[in-house]
Amino acid sequence: MKKNILTLIAIISIFSACTKEKGAPGGSGDYQPFTANSTWSYRNETTVDIGIPGVHGVVDTTVNTMTATVKVLGGKTFHLLNSVTSGEAEEGYIGFNNGIYTSRGMQEGEFVEFDYLDETKAAGYSSVTPVEVEDAEAQLKTTVVEKGINKTILGKAYSNVIHTKIETQAKENGGFKTIASVEFYIAKGVGLIALYTSFNGIQLNKSELISADIK
Repeated sequence: MKKNILTLIAIISIFSACTKEKGAPGGSGDYQPFTANSTWSYRNETTVDIGIPGVHGVVDTTVNTMTATVKVLGGKTFHLLNSVTSGEAEEGYIGFNNGIYTSRGMQEGEFVEFDYLDETKAAGYSSVTPVEVEDAEAQLKTTVVEKGINKTILGKAYSNVIHTKIETQAKENGGFKTIASVEFYIAKGVGLIALYTSFNGIQLNKSELISADIK
């Protein structure tokens, strides 16, 4: 199924709304705990409404809970994550395979997945994935922006943080132009601590970690 650009942005944005030995494919990564019943609470703030469903300039809270369910999907190992926002529940999956962290969720009746972190790569590394959309030739550009940094979120300081960015790019005049971007901050031993989404350089929303209970 082909998607339009706004749907593609929404797919990536729902990230904050998805056992083998450590280090093995499907194992527990350093940057994402997979222990059952671990929880993460996020404060979500949306500032702009550009027509994406669910974007209404509101503030709410998302609570993600890791389950004990593990599935092999498309040859990759994923862990089931339950997510509740304003009383509405969703299911998503987070995978860790060969050092790569992947989010997988349902959108418009089909599973969509994207890699948001390759912990084996140095800062400055980028990769590009072609995608199909209705109105343009497009791609996702994923970049490791920073590694080993300190980051303060809602008054709490985190260390050993990796900052990555996924840019949704459309082909224009022979080159690719960034239409939207999603920036991730992932802390070692904690997981996602912040996510910021922008469209044409304007911040649409942000999700920031209030608290985490890692089992």
